[in-house]
Amino acid sequence: MGTETTQLFSIGSTVLGGVLGAVGSVKEGRAAKKQATFQAAVLRNNKLLTDIKAKQVLEEGATLRQQRQLQVGQIIGEQRASFAGRGVVVDEDTAFDLLLDAVRIGKLDEIAITTNADREALALKMQGANFETQARQAEAAGKAAQTAGLFGAAGTLLKTAGSVATKWSVFNKRNGPLALRT
Repeated sequence: MGTETTQLFSIGSTVLGGVLGAVGSVKEGRAAKKQATFQAAVLRNNKLLTDIKAKQVLEEGATLRQQRQLQVGQIIGEQRASFAGRGVVVDEDTAFDLLLDAVRIGKLDEIAITTNADREALALKMQGANFETQARQAEAAGKAAQTAGLFGAAGTLLKTAGSVATKWSVFNKRNGPLALRT
């Protein structure tokens, strides 16, 4: 292989290497964006699941509160019947105080049940909001990776063009312009 052929091969391989490098950068950026899009979808699915769980927690809290109200009502009814069966006046003195205590304790239990359900639901909603934030960050990272791939490809092509221009100039100085030969 002669010097001229070697120089042309060097120029061709530089062009090919640059093009392949640029294509690789673009593909890498696209792959990163696809990965980020998938990750964002998983995070949004997690948000949806936590939103559903938060709603269920609130519904369960309401059910537990209603059950406690019924239980307290039964306790008060049993106490009234017991007092009345023993001839105690229910609406006066100690008997009345005991019934009021049962009502107060029942109300405190209802408040505790509601507060606990609200806290758990709030924690789940905050977790869902965090999932949404992470999904947006993943999408932004994917877009940035895709853009970086494009800029990487452009940089590779520009660097390749500069290298090819230098090699071509050297080739033309040593061998004369290729276009002028017959």
